[in-house]
Amino acid sequence: MIRYADIDTAIGSLRIVADETGLLSLAYPGQAEDAPAGWRADRKFFKETEAALKAFLSKGAPLPPVLPVPLGNRHGSEFQHKVWSAIAKIPFGQTRSYGEIAEAIGHPGAARAVGTACGANPLPLFVPCHRVLAARGGIGGYGFSGIELKKRLLRLEGSWDD
Repeated sequence: MIRYADIDTAIGSLRIVADETGLLSLAYPGQAEDAPAGWRADRKFFKETEAALKAFLSKGAPLPPVLPVPLGNRHGSEFQHKVWSAIAKIPFGQTRSYGEIAEAIGHPGAARAVGTACGANPLPLFVPCHRVLAARGGIGGYGFSGIELKKRLLRLEGSWDD
């Protein structure tokens, strides 16, 4: 069964989705579409996850390393999973470059492919792709959500100062 919850946060309404394997996706404001038939709205199921997200987005409190609803991994290629796993290990308040992630997963020179994998990340915030920057301190991209949200998230963590 697929469960979801729409939660209001400091950056707008987010939709979190999970099945029996764990969290499947997090949609930023403006990304969520109507829930498909068969999905069940269940805010109670996401209560602790919602509290953690709200604390992070309003106060910059780190998300817990172990979530009440674990991360599922039904989506993505083997390469994307390597990228997402490496990104998930970036500590709160720190950043890495696309090139550093490529190097860490054994694909030196694949910085652009790492950027593409970041853009396909179904669980932003939980797999903190906002912590991945361009070389030489550039901000890089942040897909649908935009650079300003990426900067805001980095500022919450104390790792961006413009």
